[in-house]
Amino acid sequence: MYHLPPLKALVAFNAVAQTKHFANAAKKLNVTPGAISQQIKILEQFLGCQLFTRNTKNVVLTNQGQIYYQEVHQALLQIENATTHIKPADQNTIQIKMMATLALQWLIPCMSDFYINHPDISINLMTSIDADKAADEQVDFNIILSEQKPKDKAQKLWQDSLVLVYSNKHFNKSNIHKAAAIIVNQALRQHDWQDYCQKSQHPMPEKTLSVTSTAQAIQAAINGLGVFVTHLPFVHQLVQSKTLSIYQKPVTTPYAYYLVEGNHLIYKQAKNTVREWLLTQADQYM
Repeated sequence: MYHLPPLKALVAFNAVAQTKHFANAAKKLNVTPGAISQQIKILEQFLGCQLFTRNTKNVVLTNQGQIYYQEVHQALLQIENATTHIKPADQNTIQIKMMATLALQWLIPCMSDFYINHPDISINLMTSIDADKAADEQVDFNIILSEQKPKDKAQKLWQDSLVLVYSNKHFNKSNIHKAAAIIVNQALRQHDWQDYCQKSQHPMPEKTLSVTSTAQAIQAAINGLGVFVTHLPFVHQLVQSKTLSIYQKPVTTPYAYYLVEGNHLIYKQAKNTVREWLLTQADQYM
């Protein structure tokens, strides 16, 4: 009766159109890039037209793909909305997505007080190394690092800055130039040292220590394995407790941290409580 393509193919198409990347769409849907590619192929064969033009970096909607996406996206939102009316979301569970290091150093230490004051509300804390790229529409709150204020409902938390931190148990300002540079071997962090040295005119250390995450780099700095250039919100509490010290002045970047509200189709009264709590914690933190 109905001449419809497979729903899986439509969901995959919607994700690729939003992310403009097969791998990112796969990550969003928790499937493999190969599965996404297969679903797009099925949909294009069903429609008899090409929906994307592909290159080595990303994918771009064709004219027909753009028209189709506008209709499909709205249709999927309507399905989601209708489903919510029949099966309401858990009103007392709030999702928060943010960078893992920021969660470890800022939010998790103050969550116990929240649970004491709001025992009826649960937090689903989601972390990702990609959380500083764009907000996830399916999550109640995102905390992202962005050069421009997001178009969605967003509130600025802090201005970003880069700092060089070290353990004063192992180094001081007279011998810090002998310390190794701790480098995070990650695409999102690869320019931190370069940007800091260029703006502060601090020489890049000859010796380096490479690690795979910011959390590892912070621990390495605490243990005196070297010095580390990172973003101030990632280490602010450690600086306040004098576990780490800042060398020279912070270097301001054009980026800022924003609290971005998502999941607009689903109303949750608990979101207001969590929003105010997050803004209060951010104000007290820095």
